[in-house]
Amino acid sequence: MRYRCIEAEKAAYPVEVLCRVLQVARSGLYAWCGRRQSARSRENLCLLTHIRACYRASHGRYGSPRIHHELRAHGIRVGRHRVARLMRAHGIRSVCRRRVWRASPAVAPTLVAATHVQRVLTARRPNQKWAGDITSIATGEGWLLCGHPHGFVFAA
Repeated sequence: MRYRCIEAEKAAYPVEVLCRVLQVARSGLYAWCGRRQSARSRENLCLLTHIRACYRASHGRYGSPRIHHELRAHGIRVGRHRVARLMRAHGIRSVCRRRVWRASPAVAPTLVAATHVQRVLTARRPNQKWAGDITSIATGEGWLLCGHPHGFVFAA
């Protein structure tokens, strides 16, 4: 972390001053600069590109379990916890939108459908009478709640 900070700021300040302030040896900095990236770090960068591709393909909806499943389906052998760790480290989070139920004021009684069956459910032959009960309906503007104690009653 300190070496990265020095690497980022060495254009603005002398390396000797940065090393002294951050309490690191200059030889350590130059050794770090010349060192190759580890194989694991290179694998993580490659894996991160695949994770980001799956994330974009799902429009940000997939979390680590689903992305792990997608990677496995594409033949990339990786552990679920490693995918979760890389996503967490790079700020990749799934978008979770849940429907929020809010109680709304009672609906005017004029919206209650008439009951045509009148609770007489005997019929002379099959498929003559059908009945259903709906207490709320999802609309584009929110939930429409019925003011009738038995909900909207439809009958045919």
